[in-house]
Amino acid sequence: MNSMLISSRIIIEVADTSLQKDREIKIPLYASSGISEAWLINLQDSEVEVFWEATQGKYQVLSSPTVQGLSLDVSEILPSMA
Repeated sequence: MNSMLISSRIIIEVADTSLQKDREIKIPLYASSGISEAWLINLQDSEVEVFWEATQGKYQVLSSPTVQGLSLDVSEILPSMA
């Protein structure tokens, strides 16, 4: 495994034509590698997607920066992700 990936605490991925690959392959790879946080800069939709709280190789928790204290386990929304 790439030593840069192992020692990274945050990964920022910029995606245009590679958006689907980055979201479906790279983001889960970063989670399973123990990367604490991953940002996906989505150039197609002008959005930044932020993933964090990786456990068991998946990013598990969503929280709202707008509504203080609001957080959801991904499995509460998408049981297939548990």
